[in-house]
Amino acid sequence: MSTISKKEKEALEIKESFDFIDEDKDGLIQVEDIVRGIHILGLKPTSKEVDGIIADLNALEKKSMDFGTYEQFMKKKLKEVNYEHNLFKKSFKKFDKDGDGFVTFEELKSGLKGMGTRMSDGEVQRYFEEADIDKDGKIDYDEFVKWFSNIRGSSSVYFRFRYIPFDCTD
Repeated sequence: MSTISKKEKEALEIKESFDFIDEDKDGLIQVEDIVRGIHILGLKPTSKEVDGIIADLNALEKKSMDFGTYEQFMKKKLKEVNYEHNLFKKSFKKFDKDGDGFVTFEELKSGLKGMGTRMSDGEVQRYFEEADIDKDGKIDYDEFVKWFSNIRGSSSVYFRFRYIPFDCTD
């Protein structure tokens, strides 16, 4: 029994999502249906990202797209998502010093100060409390991603973090 590669699986999922959206089976989908395809593939764009996607598609000046255009667009989006996911994983590992899958207040403080940020313990505590959504005293990976995604949308807070090398490796 042969197994399919990640790339083949991705191509198959893109084709299946296109076929699902192409309800009249004419080989074309409406440009606005691309967001449905993104959700079918398991991506969860923010409303701001959806607006950006729609703007990108409107730049194509087409009302519909064939499978080739859809496939090309989706591969690009999946690549972007995978890249960002890898950045978040690396960043989370930088803070999760003991590798237990959680970031404690002390780990966040140590990580931020180790990267050259000048924050008081009170500021770090405030950010920790924002990130600790379930209030269990630690930040898991999902909370970390949500928190950092939110601060990127807040220019005043993001300003504090923009020089942190979140994509750095050991």
